[in-house]
Formats: sequence, structure tokens, C-alpha cells
Amino acid sequence: FWNYVHDGEAKVAKERIEAVDPEKNLITFRVIEGDLMKEYKSFLITIQVTPKHGGPGSIVHWHLEYEKISDEVAHPETLLQFCVEVSQEIDEHLLSEEEEVKTTETLETEVEIKASAEKFHHMFAGKPHHVSKATPGNIQSCDLHEGDWGTVGSIVFWNYVHDGEAKVAKERIEAVEPEKNLITFRVIEGDLMKEYKSFLITIQVTPKHGGPGSIVHWHLEYEKISDEVAHPETLLQFCVEVSQEIDEHLLSEEEEVKTTETLETEVEIKASAEKFHHMFAGKPHHVSKASPGNIQGCDLHEGDWGQVGSIVFWKGRQRWQRRGLRRWIQRKT
Repeated sequence: FWNYVHDGEAKVAKERIEAVDPEKNLITFRVIEGDLMKEYKSFLITIQVTPKHGGPGSIVHWHLEYEKISDEVAHPETLLQFCVEVSQEIDEHLLSEEEEVKTTETLETEVEIKASAEKFHHMFAGKPHHVSKATPGNIQSCDLHEGDWGTVGSIVFWNYVHDGEAKVAKERIEAVEPEKNLITFRVIEGDLMKEYKSFLITIQVTPKHGGPGSIVHWHLEYEKISDEVAHPETLLQFCVEVSQEIDEHLLSEEEEVKTTETLETEVEIKASAEKFHHMFAGKPHHVSKASPGNIQGCDLHEGDWGQVGSIVFWKGRQRWQRRGLRRWIQRKT
């Protein structure tokens, strides 16, 4: 639905996209409601852009296809001129954006870590609210303000210490590419915005070739508000320290996992797999009816039955263990 001014009058147009061909830089709109439908039975607008041969720039081709409701209706020549003016102003806007891009600067660094690329990436994409546990001296918290963790468009809010001062940053997730272990944050509010017009932080982690471990690549892209503002080199060092402490945290978690042990057994039953599974997943509060001597109850404390993250509370006694112990003692005596 477009709002526009044509021939000095405010007008509207409701259009349906009829065709899109990215390879040809082509798009077609069909007008279905609005001011044009007062004079035309049908109206299609096709815009195709082709690169200019032998030099920079492009050619924008506008194609208007229409059927007038009567011979008294004029051809839409002034609308064609309107298209020319729109093209020229869009061109100026795009060139000004390119000029803005030229003023941005970058800083990069790489940090070698022992943790896997996937685990390090997940700390920022899946659970950035846990980063403060890994590096509490640098980052105190990360709160979710909008959306979901690790989702493009979501807003997160950081509390951190940089250059010995407590600071904040409100950031929007601009890009997430799990297959590349890449995430990009755009700072939209906070202390950095006092000195920079824009600030993007990209973190990409790649497995190390020929051995364990990974390489964390930090890419800072920024535009200073003036030449007096320093390049964020101390922030780059901050990123290095954060990476190293997250690495230590992930490795300590792996060590904890290594100390866990397991016991297993198998029991052959006559019931179906689905029904037995459902006793624990769908109605664990019924297990006490089946095995009252061992389990006296199962109560739901949080969530729903069979849902990940829900909390259940079991009441029972390990009668079979005491029996087993007594029998072993009897045999020994």
C-alpha cells in the first residue's frame, strides 16, 4: 500500500507483487485499488535495472501497461515523469549511503582457544546471559529485552566494565549463521553511542586446521562522531580477555562432565514401547498405581507433564535395595 503525491495531489495505491526476478533485477506490481483505478481498468508497473555497459552505473527501465476506462482518459505520461524523479532521488539516496559506508572503519583481532567453535559460538548465540559466569570481571549481565536468544532482530542489554568504568550497551542481533558460527550485534544505545555514530560487532569462530581448538575472529566496524574520538583499540583488548576467560570456562565445564559416571541396565517387558514411555512422559503421577511399593507419588511442581524444563517431585523408598542388602548379609552368615 503506497502513499504518494502525483500531479500535486496526495494519492494512494494498493498493489500486488506479480513477479520478482532477482537475476534480472526485475519486479512487477499490479495496482488493485486506489486512485489509478478511477481511470484505468488495469495497471501494471514493471521496473527492471540493468548494469551499464562499459562503465559504472545502471539503467532503470520503467514499463507501464494499462487499460483506460474510456478514450477521454489521458495517457499516464505525468506518472512516467514521476517515475523518473523517483529514480533520480533514490539514486542520490543510495550514493549518499555509499559515502556513509566509506567513512566506517574496522578493527580486527583473532584469539586462539582450546574450546570447540560450536560451544564458543553458542555462548553468544544461545546463552549470552551465561557469559557473565565465565568472565564476571568484564561482563556483569546480559538481559533479553525483545525477541528470543540468538534470533535476528532480538534486543539484548549488556552491563560490562571497560577501561575501569561500568558501562552499558543495548544491541540488536543483525545476523546469525550457525553453520559459520557467526553472530553480529549492532549497538543501538549505550556508552559507545556517545563517541560513535554506528558500531557493529561480529564474532566468528572457526575450527583450527590440523588439530583441536578454534580461532575466534572479532570484527569491529564503526563510524566515529569526530576525528577526535580514539579508535576502540582498548575494546578490542577487552574482546581478547573475554574470549580467553570464556575458553577457560568452557574447558572447566568439560572437565566437570568427565568426572560424571554412569550405570545402565536393560529390562525385557511385554508392554509396548510407546505405552511404557508414556507412563513417565505423559502420566508419571500414575506410576505409583503400578508400583505402589516403590513409588508413593509424583507431583508436578513447575511446567507441564512431559515438557522439557518442567519440575517433578517423586516420593518413594528404595525397598528393593534394603532387601538386596539383607539377602546378601544372610548368605554371608
